[in-house]
Order: sequence, then C-alpha cells, then structure tokens
Amino acid sequence: MNEYTEQAKNFCEKWGVEINIKPFAIDKAPWDEEEDRVHYKIEIKRDNKRFNLDFWGSIDELKKYTSQVVKKYPSKSRNIALNMNHFIMEKLNSGRLDIKISKYDVLTAIEKSFDGSIDDFINEFEFEINSRKDYIKMENVYHETIKQRRNVRSMFPEPEAIEELQNIQ
Repeated sequence: MNEYTEQAKNFCEKWGVEINIKPFAIDKAPWDEEEDRVHYKIEIKRDNKRFNLDFWGSIDELKKYTSQVVKKYPSKSRNIALNMNHFIMEKLNSGRLDIKISKYDVLTAIEKSFDGSIDDFINEFEFEINSRKDYIKMENVYHETIKQRRNVRSMFPEPEAIEELQNIQ
C-alpha cells in the first residue's frame, strides 16, 4: 500500500467514513466539453450522514482503460472499437476492469474550504469565460462546489477532521 492510499485509509478508519465509488457513464465533465472522461457516482457515509457527488476521472484514465481493453480483449478489439465507451463501462461495472480512482482521489478532490464568490471561484480555478454560456456553466459548477463544501462541513463538524482532510496529499 502506498503512502497516499495509507493516508486515505487511516482517515476513513479514524473518522468512521465509508466511500463507495460506482462507475456511472463516460461523458464530458461540466467544465470541459472537449474530452470524455469516466463519470463516477460517489457516496460518502459517516454515522447517520451521507452525501452523494459526481466525480470525473482524468482524460488519461479513460485512455488507460481503452489500452487495457485492447490488450485484455485483443480478439474483440475490432468489434468493440465503435462501442468502446459502452464496453469499458460494462467491464468496469462487472469488475472485469479495475477502477483506477481511489478513496484517496475522492478525499483530495472534495471541496473542503472554498467559500468565495463566483468571481473568486472562476479566478482561483482559472476557468476561461468567453460567453454567457460559459458563465452559466461555471455558475452551476460553483453552486455544486459550495453545496459539496456544506455537505463536507456538515459531515465533519470537528475542525480537527477538516484539518486532517485538508492535509491529505
């Protein structure tokens, strides 16, 4: 087990956290209309509290899955090329491909502290706004980010837990 996995495992054990990761689809993230990514549904539970969030893997992750499928199923690769995304999702959901994201990835990605305005959000994360459509898209992402932070703060009212969560790196 590497140190990153160990950090996530220790945090989850100490604070009684359960994280469920479920592949959902292959689609574009709300902030990126260029490339497909694996879209996961994440459930985070602690005691009697729970919240769900959407999580997108990296572009590179999808390329790795594609490469893995071609290597693992060489006789089928021609037939599945047109439906590669569907085939990858089928294999992820059946457990025939290992899910690449981990509890560590989720814990480091969830929003724990951002509390600024939408303009602060756009500037901090360096989103490019070229049209009203871009602004509306980022406004939706901003509201989801604030909702996520509220959920995290509700689940972890202890300042020590938030500090430990912020220190997972």
